[in-house]
Amino acid sequence: IGGRKHSRYYDDLWNIRYLPKFRWTHLTEKLAYESAVHEQRMRTEISQAKRETRHYVESVEKNRMLEAIRERKRKRGEDFPVANPARGHKQRKVRDRNTEVVHQHDFPQSLLKKILPTGSHAPIS
Repeated sequence: IGGRKHSRYYDDLWNIRYLPKFRWTHLTEKLAYESAVHEQRMRTEISQAKRETRHYVESVEKNRMLEAIRERKRKRGEDFPVANPARGHKQRKVRDRNTEVVHQHDFPQSLLKKILPTGSHAPIS
């Protein structure tokens, strides 16, 4: 197997197992499939990176545009809305139903019996 006596592979023995019905095309098909899978994976990673880059560039450009508008409005003395509209809103107050005082005159007697335990309310006059 090694060729000439001074060859690096002169003393090497090849231990090859015989695979019945195995053809060279099977090996080349497998290599071609693996390379196609690798290329597809690379394409998806590249497209994802392009999407992320495009989104970042768009957000930077939008921020520059908003900053220019803010600067112009500031020079004119006009008020510009908050950059993040969610921060400009006040949070609603949440009513705690357990501690809320029930006004007896707002409810009919039948509903008061269902809501409040018996004996805890005075009859409505």
